[in-house]
Amino acid sequence: MQFTVRVMGRMSGDAVAQRTADALGIFNSTPQFLSNERWEIEVVLPDEAEDVESGPDGEIASAWELLCDSVGDNGSGVDADEAERAATADLERVRQALLDAGASEVLIEALEP
Repeated sequence: MQFTVRVMGRMSGDAVAQRTADALGIFNSTPQFLSNERWEIEVVLPDEAEDVESGPDGEIASAWELLCDSVGDNGSGVDADEAERAATADLERVRQALLDAGASEVLIEALEP
């Protein structure tokens, strides 16, 4: 399953990546790309971002996107509905972590397969 998470509110990309990694229990060594056994996530600036500036913690902008691919449990026998519920719960934890970090709004959109 694929999702796009839109993050609004002036934040650094590194902060967005670190809060996302913390919420999902991912060790974050490469800020733009996060992955574990369940997720592959890319942190990107959306096309409409116009107010990007460099700061001590990397690029700072008023909007970010997380391109999320749930790679699932790879044959562990988990059905599709259960996998979708788990992915939704994971992304809800990410949403809350980003709101706690100062995002003004976080929208989660499931993409059609």
